[in-house]
Amino acid sequence: MMRAARCGLGEFGFKLIACAFMTIGHMRMFDQGLPDQYAWIGRMALPMFLYQVGCGCRYARSKRNYVLRLYAAGVVMSVINVVFKFPENIFPVLLNVAVILCILRVEDKRRKLRYMVGYVVWQAGIFALASVLQTLITAISGNWTIAGNVGHIVAALGGFAASGDYGLFVIAFGVAMGLCGSKLHLSVTFLIFSLVDVLMQSIYGILLFLVPQLTMHHIFNESVANLRYLLFSNDMVMLVGTDGLLSEGLLWAALPALFFILLYGGRRNRWAGAEAGAMPVDRVARWFFYAYYPLHFAVLVLLSPVVADALAAGVIF
Repeated sequence: MMRAARCGLGEFGFKLIACAFMTIGHMRMFDQGLPDQYAWIGRMALPMFLYQVGCGCRYARSKRNYVLRLYAAGVVMSVINVVFKFPENIFPVLLNVAVILCILRVEDKRRKLRYMVGYVVWQAGIFALASVLQTLITAISGNWTIAGNVGHIVAALGGFAASGDYGLFVIAFGVAMGLCGSKLHLSVTFLIFSLVDVLMQSIYGILLFLVPQLTMHHIFNESVANLRYLLFSNDMVMLVGTDGLLSEGLLWAALPALFFILLYGGRRNRWAGAEAGAMPVDRVARWFFYAYYPLHFAVLVLLSPVVADALAAGVIF
């Protein structure tokens, strides 16, 4: 990872900024009456969290414990998803980024290859198990909701890559950032993934605009839909035209996050400008996001009707 700039962001400050961006974006998700700009701001959080995972894999005292924390958080969040009936769960993506980075940093080539094969088999096995269980439960009970909830929790228990938000494209983005060794390398990687993301979404937007019937048939083909979900999860443009690209885009809106990532640069456990040991925030920084992520969703779920009513009445904004 890059050497931190002398006057840059500390780890805790970096996480606070990312969480602030995330919260603003999720406010837009729970209240569609808010401007699109809220969603654009929220997009900046994802690459910041992905980059932080790369730093964690490099600097964590125990990589095993770090990966297990991400796994446990993903399982807990999947249960919360089922209870509160919303699908957002970033932890499976962060977990898989961490696992792949740890594997790629194994020095012994044979052991690295063995781990990679094991990882692919593990992911395929969990995907197959969750799919079979969903099919069986649906066939027996006829209840899609129960089948979906069981499949969701089983996928999270197995650490499946696409059991939460996003998909393999975002995991590849996180891994690529985690392997960058310089600011230039990181900046180029960020721009390339942003360009690919915009091109992919633009292609779907143009198809929907020009040949809607053909594209609709393509979208609702089950095998194609499953493959697209695995690769891109919920961030591909599907049922919107080209006019929705600005609000639905992922990485183009996240480009300003590169400034904060470069300012942070992997700096550990300190506020910017603090002397070593001046403020012991190691433990707070380590656990802050694990607690904040589910709590902010709970607050938004509880407050969203209140916020919607206030907006409708013109009390706020």
